[in-house]
This record gives sequence, C-alpha cells and structure tokens, in this order.
Amino acid sequence: MTIRHPTRDTDILRLLQMLGIEASRIVEYRHGIAARNFHIVCMDGTTRVVRYDTRRTAADIREDRMLGTLAVRNGINAPTGNWLIHELGNATVVIRQHLAGTTLAELPPATWPDARRLGEVLRSIHEFPQPVIARKFFYAPVLDMLDRQWQTIRDAVASIAETADLAALLRYALQQFDHATEIETLRLSPTGLIHGDFTPANILIHEHGLTVLDWEKSCIGPVCADIAQSLYYFTAHSSKIGIFATSFLEGYGKPDWYKPDVIKAWMTLHPAFILLTDAANTFINQRLPLPARNPHREAYFRDVSVPRYRAYLAHQRDLLSIVS
Repeated sequence: MTIRHPTRDTDILRLLQMLGIEASRIVEYRHGIAARNFHIVCMDGTTRVVRYDTRRTAADIREDRMLGTLAVRNGINAPTGNWLIHELGNATVVIRQHLAGTTLAELPPATWPDARRLGEVLRSIHEFPQPVIARKFFYAPVLDMLDRQWQTIRDAVASIAETADLAALLRYALQQFDHATEIETLRLSPTGLIHGDFTPANILIHEHGLTVLDWEKSCIGPVCADIAQSLYYFTAHSSKIGIFATSFLEGYGKPDWYKPDVIKAWMTLHPAFILLTDAANTFINQRLPLPARNPHREAYFRDVSVPRYRAYLAHQRDLLSIVS
C-alpha cells in the first residue's frame, strides 16, 4: 500500500502498522513545513517521531544521521541512534526515538540559554572537520542571479498581492538584489560545514543541556549565511534584540576570516532571500493539485515568514551597527 498524501491520523497509523509498529496515539506537530512530522505513542509505552517527507530520499536522510554523529563526536548533542528509514511511493518515512525537551521556539526568550552559548555552538559547528558530502547550499540561488529560481520568485512577487502592503514588501525584498556589489560581497564568505537552519525551532532544551536538531540543510557552504540566518530568526523572538545579538556574536567570536562588511551583506540580503523563497514556495504550492498541496504552506508564509521580515526591517539598522 502506498500512501502518497496522508491527511488523516488513520493514514499514518496504517503506515506504521505496515512497518510492524503498533501505535495508540498520534499527534501532528504544528511546527515545520518542509515535511509532516508526527508524535507517536506506541502500545509498549515508548514514544517516537515519524517524519513523512516527499522531497528527500533515504540517502539524504542517512546523510543527516551521519552529520548528527559527526556533531556528537565533536561535542555537540544531535539526534543519533537507531533510525528506521523507508521509501514508500514518492515519500521517505523516518521513524526515530522521541527526544524529551522543549524547543526554544516554544519557550519565552527570557528562559532561553545565554545567547553567548548559542554563538559558541554555531562557531563549533563551523569548525568541525569537513565531511565529504555532495549536497548543495539550500539557498544557493542567492549567490547566482541567473539561477532559474529567480524567475519563479519574480512570478511569485507579481502574483502574490493579497494586500498592497504585502505586494510592496515583496517588491522591496526583491529590490535588495539590484545592487551587484553586495551580491559580490556575499561570495567573499568563507566556507565550512554549516548547519543551514540554526534557529529557535531546531534548538532543543532539556535537563542535560541543549541538542541541535534537523541537519537536513547542513552542507559545505558560506558560514556567514549561517550567522545571518541565526540572527534573523532568533531576534524575531527576542524583545532585547541588541543585547541578544551582541552576546551571540561575542560567543561566536572573531576568527581570522571575520570581515564585518561580509556579514553585513549577508544580514541585508539573506533575510530578503528567505522571504522571497517562502513566497516562491507558496506560489508553487497554490498551483499544485489540491491533494498534493502542503496544507501549512500558505499559513506559514502569511503568519510567520512575512511578519518575521517586517519585524526584522524595523531593527535591521541596529543589528548591522552591532557587527563590527
């Protein structure tokens, strides 16, 4: 039996039964739009996480696990252990042990660990021995204006105009890429192993410290992109933006390659490109057959991505002044 687009709990339960796992309860996580994730309570009392991903292969998932193992070897907690990985139809299903704890996205910023510690963890990841992996930087088109994704982005900007304010915001984000000099500056970032999504939703806090989740966007890529994206996402939650950013960057430190102008260029363009990528994905999702659409995509764009970029623009100048 192939379940191509599970939309009900019973679909996932049947899928688990196919794999010999008896579940008594299933709850879909609210966070995450790249794949569908479910919290499973099994008949034997254990809990697991099931990820149903229509974008990635079993080989991709095994590479995620390898990167998690690399992190653990270098002193960073990451999901490892026994993963059941199966390809079913056009999807890859991953079943792994549930990790106890709470992500930073679910906690008030006042209860977060010191931002300095988060900066230290990101710096540590960038200094891991570089593994041999072929995967590309998830946001690679930000470095290549000739990439075909830019046409989809332009189509999305022209099409998505639910309100005049939203249309103006998307046009503004696109206009940030009219300056060729800043795009060239992006390419000056050193490369290394990056996490690719070092954000509040992927930092799990528990009694033993913190665990860095979700290594699917990890690759050999521009380390300044990781810094910029982290500050973009983390400061969207924090009420003390300047204090957080200063402490985070102090924790990260100033390696030999550190160039404020390069980081500032990434902090200017990368948030805009993330918004435009979300717009393009929403545009594509709207044109899929109804059963194939991601039910959370448009809500994520409207309720998370757009407000995040608006908020960022309000304090972007202050953040850029902190980078020195």
